[in-house]
Amino acid sequence: MHRFFFLFIILGAIAACDNDGLRPSENQIPNTDFISAADISSFPEIAETNQLFYDFNNQERDFLVILKENSINTI
Repeated sequence: MHRFFFLFIILGAIAACDNDGLRPSENQIPNTDFISAADISSFPEIAETNQLFYDFNNQERDFLVILKENSINTI
């Protein structure tokens, strides 16, 4: 019984995903009516390892710039 409930939850989450909303268009204006947040509490430790970050166009970018360009307005 629990397996079916878990499977139902997973399938519902997958069905609710909208691929069109994952990548903002180049001229899309961020919607400031909603809070779009990211937890970056581990970022200082990650930054010490000199990790490279890439945007959706596979271009190396600054991590915080990537967040901002993808409508993250709260950290």
